[in-house]
Amino acid sequence: MTSPRLFHRRFISLEALTALAVFHFVCSAGNAAETPAAVQPPSPAEVTGLYFGQQPPAHGAAVFAPGLVSLPRGEGEFAERPVFSPDGRECFFDVTDYKTKTFTSVAMRCENGVWSKPEPAFFSRNGGFQASIAPDGQTLYFAGPSPTDPKVRGIWMSQRESSGWADPVFLHPPVNTAAGAGFPCAVRDGALYYFVLSGSDKGLHRAPRVDRHFSRAETVPAFQPRSNCIFGDFFVAPDESYLVIYSTLPDNLGNGELYVSFRNADGNWTEPRNLGPEVNTQGYDFAPSLSPDGQYLFFTRDVPGDTGKVYWISTAEFRPHNP
Repeated sequence: MTSPRLFHRRFISLEALTALAVFHFVCSAGNAAETPAAVQPPSPAEVTGLYFGQQPPAHGAAVFAPGLVSLPRGEGEFAERPVFSPDGRECFFDVTDYKTKTFTSVAMRCENGVWSKPEPAFFSRNGGFQASIAPDGQTLYFAGPSPTDPKVRGIWMSQRESSGWADPVFLHPPVNTAAGAGFPCAVRDGALYYFVLSGSDKGLHRAPRVDRHFSRAETVPAFQPRSNCIFGDFFVAPDESYLVIYSTLPDNLGNGELYVSFRNADGNWTEPRNLGPEVNTQGYDFAPSLSPDGQYLFFTRDVPGDTGKVYWISTAEFRPHNP
């Protein structure tokens, strides 16, 4: 039987969607009582450079942005799914507390070479999270409660304007339906991948974007429900050559982990392949996201004594296996 912890982490309960996001990632040193992990990072010097000035990992996985994104957190509290704009000057990531069912998207922006402090994303005030920035940098997608039924999660979209991101709009069918949708991921040709959360259409879908509209959607057969496992959060490379997805396939090392699948010339996806011990552990390995160029995989790891941190690894560790 699927453990309650696994269910809540990968498929957020409908009850949780009624709660507004509460910002609980505090950067200033004087408010330690407000941070959920009860461990306040020191007041940082100016953060500069691509990926917050972090040195990319040469081999194997490394903790990403310790003291900024990856902080000591309590049981059930995680940083998840960092996404960067194509120019590397904007970042969103989620700070999630599965005990209190609070889901907050955090924003940082690089101006004049210096990154701003973490602050609530503009869409987090209405419960938005799971951001995805389109490869052209002009469209932002995120998941959040429906404006007509807060018990149903769906996909929102915002267009970039000269003054910033425009007011988001809730996508019409076929993307959003009563079945709920989450984990949006935009790719280079404008298509949107997303996960239908319930009902007969539950599973991974792809919706082509034509003239700024989504008029149809198609299932991705390789990632529909199976009797022996579940599929969950995922992220697709900008060129759609591969995707990384969370699953409990029988060969998983622990409580569910990350797999890679490659897209063939005919548009079909290969059987998911376990990313192995460089990424996966005997705990939970989940919440994948990819850098704008597809060169780095970010993911969250939860093992005893090491919870809530984001790791990153070069995708060259597994991309050479592309058939």
